[in-house]
Amino acid sequence: MAEHDVDQLHDEGALWHGRGQLARAIACYRAALTWNPTALETRSNLAHALLEMGQQHAAWQSLEDAPSRQRQHPTLLATAGALHCALGRHEAAVDILDPLTRSGRVDEMPWVNLATSQRELGAEAAALASLREACDINADNARAQADLAGLLLSLGRSTESLAVADAFLEHHPEDRQLLAVAALALHELDRHDESREICDLDSMVEIVDRDELDLPPGLLQELANHLGAEPSLLSSPLSKATRGGRQTGELDPASHPGLLAIESWVKSLLPTELHSWRWWATLLEAGGRQLPHIHPRSSWSGVFYVALPEALQQLDPSSGALEFGRPPSHLRLRSNPPTRVVAPMPGRLVIFPSHLWHRTLDFSAAGRRVSVAFDATDQNSGS
Repeated sequence: MAEHDVDQLHDEGALWHGRGQLARAIACYRAALTWNPTALETRSNLAHALLEMGQQHAAWQSLEDAPSRQRQHPTLLATAGALHCALGRHEAAVDILDPLTRSGRVDEMPWVNLATSQRELGAEAAALASLREACDINADNARAQADLAGLLLSLGRSTESLAVADAFLEHHPEDRQLLAVAALALHELDRHDESREICDLDSMVEIVDRDELDLPPGLLQELANHLGAEPSLLSSPLSKATRGGRQTGELDPASHPGLLAIESWVKSLLPTELHSWRWWATLLEAGGRQLPHIHPRSSWSGVFYVALPEALQQLDPSSGALEFGRPPSHLRLRSNPPTRVVAPMPGRLVIFPSHLWHRTLDFSAAGRRVSVAFDATDQNSGS
């Protein structure tokens, strides 16, 4: 196979990987490595995709399968450190990433992963130093800057946190990660009006029930069954917020008439200049939930409830609900930020700016909670 065809296989794998279609991505990466076993980036991507697929042993084996002269290459060492970090093996991650970063042979991302593990191990001063190094290497890395602002916030240094966020937003005014942290820092500084300008949960979260969505009887249940058989479904994928449930990769709305009708309805409610639409589904059962998160690569997000357990909220009105405003637990705050809880209902659509923190509360009712979510990007957005 010609070299450009190997590159094409890698690029196709990366495309499927970005869409959450991991089985297709893995097939492309493996095919590329068959022809060129020395392709470091392809091998690194394969290891990440296998880990996201839940195939831990295969992920590590893919690194072991590298030619012996490459096994200590900085790219593969950085990948091994990132895998340990993702799996919560933070001491092992530090053992690899600390000497690697000091070698001067890596970009900023090993520093970011090192900081995550250092923070989780309680070495917050070291994590702070690592994040500053990452930001010095690449001042435009939003993840590094957001992690730095978030760590400063957790250390009670809200003024410094806001300064980091403001400096980045001056050059990247639409960045969702820094907007989310800036709102928290403003709230911590008792600048509540300014915080609400970024995250006003009352005005920014829109609820639309399906009065205008004319669907044939039984179509939503058919859609729920269709989604339950989607080949890309993964249980508690490491790279996503879903825990104790399953999530699909990117969906093609044309794959089911119910999904196509929902897409058309949602697009009629939002500005026409939105583009780069992405759709996926989440299926939760008793004990399932979604951790607090934002959607950093989009402008607008939303969720449509396809099916719910009958007894979902009979005992507790917050069961299985969508809660806005509460950040992840590693962002420690001295005060409680405003929150808003939205009850799920079959046919209900919830639309919100992508930088709002949100999570799904768990529930104990028998049955499946099935929802379809979307992201879309504003044409003028810097995201």
